[in-house]
Amino acid sequence: EVMNGVAELGIDVTINPIILGGQVQTTLGASNFEVIENGCGKRIQFTTTARPIDVDIAFIKDLSGSMGTSITGVRNSVLAFASDLQTRGLNVRIASVGFSGPGTIPSSPATSTCEYLGPVQDFADPATFRAHVSASWRATNGCDTPENGLEAIEYAHKNFNWRPGSSRVYILISDASLHTRTTSCNSRGACTDQDLTSIKALLGNGATMHVVASSNAAARTSGRGL
Repeated sequence: EVMNGVAELGIDVTINPIILGGQVQTTLGASNFEVIENGCGKRIQFTTTARPIDVDIAFIKDLSGSMGTSITGVRNSVLAFASDLQTRGLNVRIASVGFSGPGTIPSSPATSTCEYLGPVQDFADPATFRAHVSASWRATNGCDTPENGLEAIEYAHKNFNWRPGSSRVYILISDASLHTRTTSCNSRGACTDQDLTSIKALLGNGATMHVVASSNAAARTSGRGL
């Protein structure tokens, strides 16, 4: 582009949706932004386009035996949630990884078969996710009270096919506390190399974590768990 006889180099920059209070801000314009290079302000041409927001949701699900009394209600609620998302104008994909239940994926370190991860569903459309939940979310196994949710979060972060630029949402569901690197899994040593500090550092500022937990404070901290 030539401006006042001087050739200028144009650079396209795409800004992800800016969300405040749960609402996408749709009234922002060029006056709300400033571009500075080497101490000099740069001219901005501001355009907007409307399209569905990319959202990747990963369920981190406790499938230990203690969830047996509530698993049907949880499963039905999650299935309804997946259906509802399709009507909200979101380009949504959903995934899940179970923990402390009928999975077959070893944790790290793998000290107890009671704390395996799985079953796993990588990101898929809501209909495919619903089929996975209906077929695979069964509460079985499990040994001591803390469960292996932090290891499941790490697995999802490192192995799922997250879309670049998407909103990353985790929903953790458990009725008990979580193992950390300092707790012993079934008296066999640690079954995760994570704690609250390290898992927050792993996820960084690019993810939102929602937790559905027991209303009983003792259950949330049992066995010195997180």
